[in-house]
Amino acid sequence: MAERATWTADAERAAEDSHHLVFLRQLPFTVVAAIVVGGIFLVRPANLADHSIVAAIIVAVAASTASIVIPWHRLDRRWAALVPAGDMAAIGLASTSGADVAPGLALPVLWLSRAYGMAGLVTSVLGGTVIVWLPQVLGAPVTDVSLPRLLVLPAVLGAIGTYMYFAERRSIARQRLLERQSGILERTLEDARRQRRLLEGVLNTIDVGVVAVNAEGEVIVRNRAQASLAPRTPAVGQSVETYVPDTLYGPDRRTALGADASPLVRASRRERVGRELVWFRTEEGAWRAVGVSSSPLSGNDGRWDGAVVVYQDLTPEMTAMAQQDDFVASVSHELRTPLTSVLGYAEVLSDDPALDERQRTYLRVVERNARRLLRLIGDLLAAGEINRGTLTLERTDVDLRDVVTEAIEAQSPFARERGVEVRDELDGPIRTHGDPARLAQVVDNVLTNAIKYSRRGGEVVVSGDRHDGHVLLRVRDHGVGIAVADQERVFQRFYRAEAVRGSKVSGTGLGLHITQELVSAHGGWVELDSEPGVGTEVRISLPEAP
Repeated sequence: MAERATWTADAERAAEDSHHLVFLRQLPFTVVAAIVVGGIFLVRPANLADHSIVAAIIVAVAASTASIVIPWHRLDRRWAALVPAGDMAAIGLASTSGADVAPGLALPVLWLSRAYGMAGLVTSVLGGTVIVWLPQVLGAPVTDVSLPRLLVLPAVLGAIGTYMYFAERRSIARQRLLERQSGILERTLEDARRQRRLLEGVLNTIDVGVVAVNAEGEVIVRNRAQASLAPRTPAVGQSVETYVPDTLYGPDRRTALGADASPLVRASRRERVGRELVWFRTEEGAWRAVGVSSSPLSGNDGRWDGAVVVYQDLTPEMTAMAQQDDFVASVSHELRTPLTSVLGYAEVLSDDPALDERQRTYLRVVERNARRLLRLIGDLLAAGEINRGTLTLERTDVDLRDVVTEAIEAQSPFARERGVEVRDELDGPIRTHGDPARLAQVVDNVLTNAIKYSRRGGEVVVSGDRHDGHVLLRVRDHGVGIAVADQERVFQRFYRAEAVRGSKVSGTGLGLHITQELVSAHGGWVELDSEPGVGTEVRISLPEAP
């Protein structure tokens, strides 16, 4: 119905325009005729007594009046040709009286050639030629003065009509082209508006916050979820440089992030942000954990054209992890005390001379498994401290050679059970400044993994050296190795490679994670090289002691 009403309104406006157009096209002839009549009245008023002149004036006035009063928009457009035909008749009547008004034929010729195409061109030029020759047809002599006029004027009328005809054709072609282009543009705009509405609907439906910035750093898209997660983020049209993240903190919830450290501002400066954890402090004082990632936007030329920043609410997950850590820490503390007691009594019993070898073997199994459980509890407690940010170090000068020796001695029963030889190739002291207990935990974790994943009959080699103010400890095995797809994730918390999840080799996926965090806390780094079926080498770098 709306389209029908629009079409009707357009038709009415077109009809009204056609009525006015007839008058406007007649107006030049009316003005010229009025000037000619006025000139005759002033110069030769006697000519006004000529019946042909009077008839010509009456016809011209009738044609001009008809262009105004007749409702042309209600008639077929061909009826409007009567007006320029009347103009030509008026010129013809005036010509019979001897008045030289034939050049006025150019006006109706222009009108008919423009409005009625080829038919109007041919009819108007032929009619004009007849009118030009009308005095001679009625008996006027052809003189040397009138002959050029009789030949040139029809040619001029033909040239004028032809020019107007082709000009109108070009104008119509351009208008149709513009109409088609306008239609295409309108459809394109409508498609763009529809796509934008669809995009806004999708973005406002998902529970992930999305912000897009252009190359100038202005926000161009921001959905409702993001406004809820980070209400202080600049609105659409504002620059991210105006962002004052006074409620934004780092993963430890203690380090306030300024504008330069804000993921949104960094993304607008072409920096890639990958799954970073930040904390927002709400107005009510509650904490909200948010994972932030960014992806660049490229223009048609492939150049950087902005960025999309995604915010994901991780508060439920972080709360659950904190509760899990609290539970694990509580249970681990409760288990540590009885295990320590079991180990103490096992050591006391092993010194009893009344025990035979079989009983001592049983006690060694009890002691070995109790120590294994104690190491597992230590890993769980360390993982909880690392995750909560409460890890503390009691630093002193440490010789890693002593730490490695004790670790190898502690692991020797496990190595014999697995049929693996552990070789110590450390030469001389390798000193660092750190927490002896934490460093012992690092070496023990790496050494345990190397023995655990070695083949029976294989060997594990521990070596080290000093280089450029750092000490480097290497633990190399000839075991099953680690797949390339798993090597980037083995340092993640609780991660175990898919190849060993269904095997008989037990583990928690905490060893390398704790190792990396403890070494990082000492100002060092851990890396590994591994080849499936060949083995793995873990390298631990620590600052050398002064």
